[in-house]
Amino acid sequence: MIEKVLKEVEDLRAKYGHSICTDVKVYEETASYVFQPGTPYGYKQEYDLQTGKERHCGLGPGCFWSDWQ
Repeated sequence: MIEKVLKEVEDLRAKYGHSICTDVKVYEETASYVFQPGTPYGYKQEYDLQTGKERHCGLGPGCFWSDWQ
């Protein structure tokens, strides 16, 4: 599963430039990265490495986490 997350970030960086995403961080069984960090239009993406489910949360005011899918 971690390979999928790393590939996703690599593809986004290839398309939009290196600074478009943060590096992938792993904490316990969750991998995450931020797309367009520092902007209210960006989002944080998380992946459960055990189940393969994912969720996201926008960085703008009033944003909230989606359900795990």
